Amino acid sequence: MSRLSSASQLSADEQQTLADLAASIGTDTPSLAAIMAQESSFDPVAMNDSGHGGLIQISNANAAALGYGSSQNIIDTYSDRISQMQGPVLSYFSYQIKHFGPINSFQDLCMAVYSPAQIGKTSIPADCQTYVGQIQPHLSDTSAVSWPVSGGSLPDPGTASGSHLTDILIIIGALASAGGLFFFLNRPKKRV
Repeated sequence: MSRLSSASQLSADEQQTLADLAASIGTDTPSLAAIMAQESSFDPVAMNDSGHGGLIQISNANAAALGYGSSQNIIDTYSDRISQMQGPVLSYFSYQIKHFGPINSFQDLCMAVYSPAQIGKTSIPADCQTYVGQIQPHLSDTSAVSWPVSGGSLPDPGTASGSHLTDILIIIGALASAGGLFFFLNRPKKRV
């Protein structure tokens, strides 16, 4: 894979996957494409000097937290745009949405990549404002693409693994098991 000079150079399947990813994380396709253009020029094996890699430059710490090991492992295992968007990139955004809140604006999307703790904040630090400013020029290129309508083929982050529903079901199961153990240990004993 190589860097692309324009979002219009993505294949039809890549454009569809990007549209599906955008819909699944609650944003628009041109904004998400602008992030990828800034971070990697759509190159899934791009690695920066800090060791962050892939389409959205996932750090080693985030790669490890998501269960991918390292950024290098992500680019080695998910070396094409489609598999990376459907795997690590979706996992990354799902994690940030779960922990910091939904993406409701272009600024929130930028912060999900640059400084997730700033998602939903109306006032952000100067370095975050600079980052948002770096992404904006890419919007004209990505907005010019005739993006496909999302078919919704990627899971909704609210239903993806690690969702609140999964957490609730695990807790209910643990409580039910603990209750059963309590009653078993405190049952009346037979006398012989």
